[in-house]
Amino acid sequence: MHSSLRIWFCFYLAMSALYGDEELTRLLREDGRAPVMEGSFSLAQCIETALAHNQQRPASRFSVAIAKAQHRQALSAYWPQVNLRGLADLRGDEPNFIYPESTFTLPDMALGLPEMSIPFPGGTIQTPASSLTIPSGAFGPNFPPADLQVPVPPQSVNIPGQLITIPSQQFAVPGQELTVPEQEIQLADRFTYGALLEVQWLLYDGGMREAMRAQAKQGIAAARQDARRTDHEIIYEVTRMYNGTVLASQLLSLGEETLERMRITLTLTEQLYKGGSMQVKKTDYLRNKVVVDSIRMLVERLRKNKELAASALVHSMGLSWQSSVTPTKKALNYQAHDIDLATAIGEALQSNPQWNKVQIGIQAADAKIREERSAHLPRVAFLGSAHYLENGLNTGAASKSNLQNWSVGIGMELPLFTGFRHREKLKEAKAHAGQIRAQRELLRHGLAMKIKSHYLNLKQMEQQEAISVEAVQTATENRDLVERAYRNDLIEARDVFESQMMEAMVKARRHKLHFDQLTTIADLNRDIGKDPVK
Repeated sequence: MHSSLRIWFCFYLAMSALYGDEELTRLLREDGRAPVMEGSFSLAQCIETALAHNQQRPASRFSVAIAKAQHRQALSAYWPQVNLRGLADLRGDEPNFIYPESTFTLPDMALGLPEMSIPFPGGTIQTPASSLTIPSGAFGPNFPPADLQVPVPPQSVNIPGQLITIPSQQFAVPGQELTVPEQEIQLADRFTYGALLEVQWLLYDGGMREAMRAQAKQGIAAARQDARRTDHEIIYEVTRMYNGTVLASQLLSLGEETLERMRITLTLTEQLYKGGSMQVKKTDYLRNKVVVDSIRMLVERLRKNKELAASALVHSMGLSWQSSVTPTKKALNYQAHDIDLATAIGEALQSNPQWNKVQIGIQAADAKIREERSAHLPRVAFLGSAHYLENGLNTGAASKSNLQNWSVGIGMELPLFTGFRHREKLKEAKAHAGQIRAQRELLRHGLAMKIKSHYLNLKQMEQQEAISVEAVQTATENRDLVERAYRNDLIEARDVFESQMMEAMVKARRHKLHFDQLTTIADLNRDIGKDPVK
């Protein structure tokens, strides 16, 4: 009864491991179709939506589910392995055994019987009444002349006890040959059916199971780091696309503003040259009209870029192409920061998913070394089996003891020589662990250089921001002064258009600087490995 409960308990654990993973069940039931959404979204809302619907995320979550299943496979080695097999076998002929004809030769021999005494107890013999028939002529011719019936009365005869002695004797047996004819013995019936139960339970393996379990556990941790890295990539991509959409809107607004200002200037130019201005000619009007038309084409291109940026944002969020997402943020502003380089590098060496995955890989490689070392140690297992078969003959080989039996025992396996295969596999595992440690050092320097590069870029952008503030102010004042001088017919039209173009270029560069600064911060956070705020 105890064995049956254990078997059912193992079965329950196996079914729970197979069907009890709620995360895997949820992933399998999720609808992969992209939803349709419309409206204004903040950056935090876009990131939250992307983490819920971006199709890169389920792929990484399935990797975690795979690693968990592999871990449970490794844990299954700690439990007894129970196999139940059914059997129904019909043979073409009954199994039999042919005993061939054989001849035995018996040599001449003498059989001796020793002298023996047999005691005979005394007793009384009772005879019943009877008659004695004397045939005619028994005593002579014609005497008696006819059959004579002589009655015999019942008698009681006493026989005394006595000892009968048989003397020793010898009998000669001549040599001869005995021939046994060929015999056919049926072993079993044609049809056999039943069930077989086998149990194996590994008791000692030299640390193999523990090493495999550790490797599987590190596999889960590595898959989770890949999932974190996927999330960071999604966050970075959504942040860049969101800021790119805002930048496209700002550049479009700047282009439309510049175009409107140039149209007014072009109208003023036409009025001045038609009014007989000494500074403005018709050629200035035509030249400036070409510039205005070129700006119109540029504005249309900026409008297209805005739509493309919005589509890219929708795609990064994992939404349907039919969605329409508008950022609530209207302008990109410079984000003040106070980043310490040493602190940022230290955080990256603790939180970066790629770094953590390499650390996990080293632990898994060390576990692999322990697994290969266990190959030189003995393995001890409990073995058990039971079979219940039925056969119609029930004689010969189909007896009950052969068809219905069980056995238990302890088995041991010790590899003595495998052609140095285990030794070389151990060397391979050690070399692999050394390779990962060398890669870790390369990654350490690479991460530090990337963090330092982002740090230097942010420092440079901090200086550029101070310069761009002054440049925008100067360009705006210059354009204002030039426009007032132009209205008074003091300067040429070319100077007006140049001042307006210069102001637009300086503002556009500042918008692009803000975008680059926010993108660099997002890239820095990705390389450090900062998780999103839940």
